[in-house]
Amino acid sequence: MAKRKKKRSGQNPAPASTPAPKQNKSAVIWSIVAILAVLITVVVICVILATGQQSPVDEPTEPVGTGVTQPSVDNSNAVTMRIVKPGSAYVIPDTNASSVFSFRKGDRVEVVSSEGGWSTIAVEGRGYYIPTDSLRSLDEYLVVIDPGHQLYEDRGKEAIGPGGADTETRMEAGNVGVATGMQERDLNYAVCMKLKAILEDRGYKVMLTHNNNGASISNVERTQVANKLYADAYISLHTNSVEDDTVKGMFTICQTAENSYNAEMQTQNKELSTLILDAMVKSTGANKLDIQQTDKNAAINWCQVPMTVVQMGHLSNADEDRLMTTEAYQQKIAEGIANGLDQFFAEDE
Repeated sequence: MAKRKKKRSGQNPAPASTPAPKQNKSAVIWSIVAILAVLITVVVICVILATGQQSPVDEPTEPVGTGVTQPSVDNSNAVTMRIVKPGSAYVIPDTNASSVFSFRKGDRVEVVSSEGGWSTIAVEGRGYYIPTDSLRSLDEYLVVIDPGHQLYEDRGKEAIGPGGADTETRMEAGNVGVATGMQERDLNYAVCMKLKAILEDRGYKVMLTHNNNGASISNVERTQVANKLYADAYISLHTNSVEDDTVKGMFTICQTAENSYNAEMQTQNKELSTLILDAMVKSTGANKLDIQQTDKNAAINWCQVPMTVVQMGHLSNADEDRLMTTEAYQQKIAEGIANGLDQFFAEDE
């Protein structure tokens, strides 16, 4: 163990070094803080100025550092078209290139030419490229029709909405006429083909979710057909059945304004549902039931284009069942739906 040294008698310890005054250290620290604050302020100002110079995404700007010279375009012969698929415009025909600005669904553009899947549009005298499948003529409307149900039911489950925890059966067998024994799938398909013919005769482009009842395709998969085609309208045809056999009449279905999956579509869908229901009732003289609103229907919740579920009548009512199996009445139903679509698109022009 180390021994402590004894103090020598009459001897004072050597004085320690004189410490620097505390006020001098404080001054140095505050000087450093002040310098850092100035530097941070300068950096923040530079960032704000740089950000403020960026143009909004919806306004065309000259590309920087691309090495591409944008051509001037003569839009004297340009055709006005509408955007059906939201996306971006580019200075070269390449989706991997940096976009210059974006378009929303419903925007109108001046199209100068189209080639190889790309269309050249004129904006303020300059040429830009957008995918041709983003465009549709002002007078061209694409309608997707779904003849509800199919030959074989699918008891598997699928989510009632994107990311939803609740599920429903992928595809049920459908209803059966109490008087005629007619299968709902066959009635839906018969009206679907008549509606397709009427719409095509009026200049519409028409696609079906399936071309025969032997196909196996779920409610969500049918809806995705309309979504992928960016349809202008999606019509799902059905025929209802209830326990009370005195109930008869037509109705349509859409979502509520509080729908957690696609509430933004509710206004359009309710308008489409209203116009088609009123036109069907006028064409057929059928009993008009109210528009139903639900957020538990997968076809409605997954759809990103204007749509309605059409219930053409009640197979559980003997009189209406017999009436709906006739060719003449089916034709009136189809004409009513087509008339409702005419009104819907006329209001969009």
